[in-house]
Amino acid sequence: MIVWLASYPRSGNTLLRTVFKQTMGLGSYSDEIMLPSVGHTDKAKQSYGNLTYESSWDSFYHQASSSKDIFLVKTHLPPRDNQPVIYVVRDGRAATESYAAYHKSFAPDPKFCPSILELMLGDDFYGDWSSHYRMWNSRIEGDLLLVRFEELVNADRPLLERLRMFVGFEGEVKLFDNPLQKLNLENPDFFRSGHTVWQGGEQWTEKLKYFFITLHGDLLIQLGYLDATEREAALKKLDRMEVRLLELANKGFSEINSSRIQALTKTCAERLTYINVLEAEVQRLNQVQTSLLNQNQTSLLSTLFRGIKSWGQ
Repeated sequence: MIVWLASYPRSGNTLLRTVFKQTMGLGSYSDEIMLPSVGHTDKAKQSYGNLTYESSWDSFYHQASSSKDIFLVKTHLPPRDNQPVIYVVRDGRAATESYAAYHKSFAPDPKFCPSILELMLGDDFYGDWSSHYRMWNSRIEGDLLLVRFEELVNADRPLLERLRMFVGFEGEVKLFDNPLQKLNLENPDFFRSGHTVWQGGEQWTEKLKYFFITLHGDLLIQLGYLDATEREAALKKLDRMEVRLLELANKGFSEINSSRIQALTKTCAERLTYINVLEAEVQRLNQVQTSLLNQNQTSLLSTLFRGIKSWGQ
């Protein structure tokens, strides 16, 4: 079974992986390949327990989902099943700011670095902060544990116990010693300051602050990152036309992302169907020994099966 470690980008997903590795010795996988430009050393990968699968993603997903063992898998993508998830949430302004900085530091082409405004509107592969949260937290089925970034920074015993129980870990749980300072020295662009309270850097104009609150104020208030009176004050700073344009732009990008997600989900489902069919056929041929099915035929189908699996790599 997979336990998803999900979050909007730059919300503490890697920190959660680090907590599991440091306190329980549990490594974790990722459903996406990290950009080479990020430049994580083996030491950094060891600190958060990075594991890699040898086959394609589709094959790994199928095998892990069907297994009785627990596989921790990091994701920023939308939910694709009802398997358990630990969702990490952070103040959307801090996450968006950090995500914009991440693009600036590691994007292969600077021309495609989204601004804070574009990210808050949802003009990004992962959508906007509020939409991402609601996609994962509105699932009808499946267990979900919500964890805050602020809790993870100095993960205490009560939090570790919640995590242990959720994944069914029965071994010894050690105290957490956050290695952020050491990792920051090694790769400061990726392992940033880790502030638990959003401070609003110089890139945040007053207008941008009001825009973010207009679009994401409901969730900020729901999660306790913003007071309702602050939202009311921010809305008074904008005229109706600005608010309407923000809402329309956000809706437009949300619809684009929704179509993209549906296409991606369909493609993944088609791949998995082919893999399941071929895997079943290979297993059947390996078990049946008749004059009509010789070893050469079995090897041929096995080769085709490996080719289909590599399609997802």
